[in-house]
Amino acid sequence: MQNQFVDLKDIDSLDRFFELSNETTVVIFKHSESCGISDRAYREMSDLARRLSALSNGQAVRIGIVPVQSSRDVSNEIEVRTGIDHESPQVFVIAGRRVVWSSSHSGVRAEAIEKVLREAVSRNNKTGKGQERKG
Repeated sequence: MQNQFVDLKDIDSLDRFFELSNETTVVIFKHSESCGISDRAYREMSDLARRLSALSNGQAVRIGIVPVQSSRDVSNEIEVRTGIDHESPQVFVIAGRRVVWSSSHSGVRAEAIEKVLREAVSRNNKTGKGQERKG
């Protein structure tokens, strides 16, 4: 995968990523390497990574990627932790170890995710709490 993403290939890396969400809002992208819809979503996520600079306090938003074919245990663990059924492609915006927004398939759009990220960062800066949304 490209350098703009953090590879989440094992449970330890997922644990670290969820822990990071206590400090800053993070994004998890579940990607199928054999699906045309997921390929389009990958391009959207790459665009998002290029467009985002720092949203607050000089901290860039981190995007974790889970290649579902080779990291099935990580994909399954995300379903357990979030309570959201597996789909691919699928994206989660996580703050404070909680999903504040999720979407899949054609809903994986850079513009929509960027808007949610800006709202989450702003809200977290004001209250420290997130509100769960599904897009």
